[in-house]
Amino acid sequence: YIDTAFEAGDKRRRWVPCPHCGEMQVLEWSQMKWDKTDEGEHLPETAHIVCVNGCMITNADRLSMLPHGEWRAEKPFKGHASFHINEMYSTFVNLKDIVISFLDKKAQGDLQSFFNMSMGEVWGDDGEKADSNVLYNRREIFDAQVPAGTSCLFGGGDVQDDRLEGYVWGFAEGEDTFLVDRVALFGDPSKPELWDRLHEWFQRKRVDAIGRVYRLLEAGIDTGGHHTTMAYKFCKKYGYMAVKGRGGDGVPMVSRPTNRNSERVRLFTIGVDALKDLLLRRLVGAEPGAGYVHLPLADICDQESCDQLSAEEKVPKFHLGHLRYEWKKTRPRNEASDCWNYAYAAYMNTSPDLTRAYCYTPKPQAPKAKTERVLQRGSPESSPFDEFDSQTF
Repeated sequence: YIDTAFEAGDKRRRWVPCPHCGEMQVLEWSQMKWDKTDEGEHLPETAHIVCVNGCMITNADRLSMLPHGEWRAEKPFKGHASFHINEMYSTFVNLKDIVISFLDKKAQGDLQSFFNMSMGEVWGDDGEKADSNVLYNRREIFDAQVPAGTSCLFGGGDVQDDRLEGYVWGFAEGEDTFLVDRVALFGDPSKPELWDRLHEWFQRKRVDAIGRVYRLLEAGIDTGGHHTTMAYKFCKKYGYMAVKGRGGDGVPMVSRPTNRNSERVRLFTIGVDALKDLLLRRLVGAEPGAGYVHLPLADICDQESCDQLSAEEKVPKFHLGHLRYEWKKTRPRNEASDCWNYAYAAYMNTSPDLTRAYCYTPKPQAPKAKTERVLQRGSPESSPFDEFDSQTF
């Protein structure tokens, strides 16, 4: 809407003179330069502007030339004046700060915010979606079920008519996320037995390469489907985070909870559009680094999982003359992306310190007496997780 209004006006931009050659010019992001070390480390403190004639404009030079600028219109004035300016003209920040902001947003996969807010430019994302084949081909070998560098685990639970889906994501410093585990539990979601199985799966011990044990810090459980009451009861019984998605612009990723529901459970409204947008930025064109979504070269991440992560497309729509964006499913199933959203909402609500590891090292167990009776798998006294525990610990 803003861009359309600017184009409809006389399109005035701020022209400023180079302090060295006097050439009048509009400051654009393409003119911003800075140095790197031989190892590729960015040096924002070396930021400078390169004049259209090649002159180096330091931050001090920039501040001295700004007062001598003038507004120039690109079109005749017909009653509608429109102006464009970016952060490179601001006297409240220096060039180093602008570069740091750019590098931070790039690391988070959020360049749209930088170019929208700092440069005042439109972000071209018409019909943008992640490519499932690219996601599948970028899978990597983890050194353990819980990869090195993981700080903590968060889960997401999705409810379908014939099953419960669970995903566990590891979070690392810089908000890297790792797909650690997933499950589909088929059965009747109206029966508590199926929900108990989901709890048991969430509470499994998951281990890194040096034997440290991680347990789930929190899990976000979708309550907006056909089994809302059962989802409330599950969250109340086991203490999970009950979430309900709400679309639309301006809805926070996680809102303050309410307890206006049948089970008096603290219910968190999550902004699904904002979460989907964040995930999209971290999947499309992202390089390994802060905010990267790591997918394992393992059975838990097959082609179907990658298809589900990229199952929605962000498309532009005009409503009453205003441009807005909507999310459209490109395939029926999208549990993987939904569960990432729920896990991220649980992470935001918990706010862990990602510089530390939320794990423990098991104490050595004394050898069991030879006379101890061993439960046979499937016996009334055995657990479906006895085999898992005995093998791992």
